[in-house]
Amino acid sequence: MNPYEPGMLGASALHSLSSRNIVKKQKRILHGKEYNMFYNPMWSLLGDINLPDGTYFYDDSSQEVNLYWNIFDQVLIRPSLIELFNSTYAGRIPNLSLTNYLYVW
Repeated sequence: MNPYEPGMLGASALHSLSSRNIVKKQKRILHGKEYNMFYNPMWSLLGDINLPDGTYFYDDSSQEVNLYWNIFDQVLIRPSLIELFNSTYAGRIPNLSLTNYLYVW
């Protein structure tokens, strides 16, 4: 799921936002109900500052809207932990071989 999809953004879903300052408010009230928030630093990986512009590329040129780059792996942080989070670690891990972390029985 991309960070901008309803399941990530919705107050009744994960309610994960791109703004540290908004999330530091810790919750918001919608229709009389309180909703806690998460900070999602993965938003910063979308766009043209870092290359590549996401973590998953899919060219669906047959569609009117074609996102090309997606970012399906998310990191969600509660407001109380935002100041402890080092944003340089929210990114792609280069040359990672998962076999290094597998335990063979």
